Formats: sequence, C-alpha cells, structure tokens
Amino acid sequence: MSIKIRVRESAHKKFESRRPTRESRSITQRELKRMAADGDAIDITTKVDPAYARELRNKGISAVDVSYGTYGKNGALLRDNDGNQYVITARNTTLFYFV
Repeated sequence: MSIKIRVRESAHKKFESRRPTRESRSITQRELKRMAADGDAIDITTKVDPAYARELRNKGISAVDVSYGTYGKNGALLRDNDGNQYVITARNTTLFYFV
C-alpha cells in the first residue's frame, strides 16, 4: 500500500524566481580586518572618492562575504573580475554603495 503525501507549495513560491540571487555568506569583522592586515585584500573603508568608486564598479566588483551584526551590515569582502579582493571594515557609506 502506497501513501501519497501532498505537499502544498507556498503562495510566495512563484515570486522566488524574481528575487536576485546572492552568492554571499556571513563573515566576521575580525576576519575582514585580518585579511586587510595580512595583505590578502585591499582596505577601501575610507576611500569614498567617487572616481575610485566608479573605477571599481567598472571592474565588476561584487560582494562575496558580508558581515552582519546587531544593526545590520557591518562590513564586506568584495571581489572584482580580475580576482582582486577588497574589504570594507566599517558601517559607512562605502559599504552601502557597494553591497
């Protein structure tokens, strides 16, 4: 005897395909600061120059890892198309511009 169980799909299931997919995961601020100190990534926390920001956007920069805290995003690890890594270690305008 075979029993079939019907699983009801969520009403919001049809909207999931419209949401942008993010390949980011969570990372701690300690790890971000360590990467900047070790030279594994370039720290762009205080570089708010619009020309530099446009240059990075043209390189295809995207968020790889994001640090979350009590009040939301605290930092991020970014990577461009060439494989260069950048870190933002504070909750500031630069973080919200790129993430």
